[in-house]
Amino acid sequence: MKLHILSDVHLEFGKWPRNVDVNAIDADVTILAGDIGVGLEGIQWALTINRPVIYVFGNHEFYGLRPMNDLWRTAKSTVAGTHIHLLENEELVLNGVRFLGCTLWTDFCILGADRQKFAMNFASNEMSDYANISATPHDTLSLHQESREFLGCRLADAFNGTTVVITHHAPSALSLTDRKVTSETDATCATNLDALVAKANLWVHGHTHIPVDYLCFGPGICPGPGRVISNPRGYAELGEMLDFKSGLVVEV
Repeated sequence: MKLHILSDVHLEFGKWPRNVDVNAIDADVTILAGDIGVGLEGIQWALTINRPVIYVFGNHEFYGLRPMNDLWRTAKSTVAGTHIHLLENEELVLNGVRFLGCTLWTDFCILGADRQKFAMNFASNEMSDYANISATPHDTLSLHQESREFLGCRLADAFNGTTVVITHHAPSALSLTDRKVTSETDATCATNLDALVAKANLWVHGHTHIPVDYLCFGPGICPGPGRVISNPRGYAELGEMLDFKSGLVVEV
């Protein structure tokens, strides 16, 4: 199966390039790993794609202070009966490939478990997310715990085929700048889930605006390695599009 992988398109800051025809790309499925646009903007764009789309929401989809559950219900209703599969702690099997999807907010512990409270306070006071979405760090921590339990349970179940995990937030510090924790903001970007990553064949994420493609072996004796890919468009005005591959296709 050929997977066309994208994230962080940020349609709220600029339209998709007219010279790039998504439908001309040779792929079986398009994966949208969050921050495609604000609210339903990403869904409206995904409706123009003529192949199955698997979409997980990022933090920017929830911008606008609309109650998160209200937006989610509207989004699910909008995609019902279409080729768009919007996943949140949900499993989808297409042609023998298992997809597990969720936003996967962070646990704020990547700086160390003893600094979780500091990281949550920093996020609440300094990060734009919590001024623009109707949730607190405590709310998103609860959502993280639900997603983490879902992924842990599903990845523990044997599956006779390829497993692809799709999240918005990153599952490893290896996806951060210089492949390690370097600042307080990293606590809102990634969680150390290397042991889970090693149980998947492929893990696709977004959020960091850092393109990555690496193998994650996990700690100790793990079944891995799992391959981790992020292909973010990012913010053009900051020069983040330089390494973006609009036609990136990975075969699984």
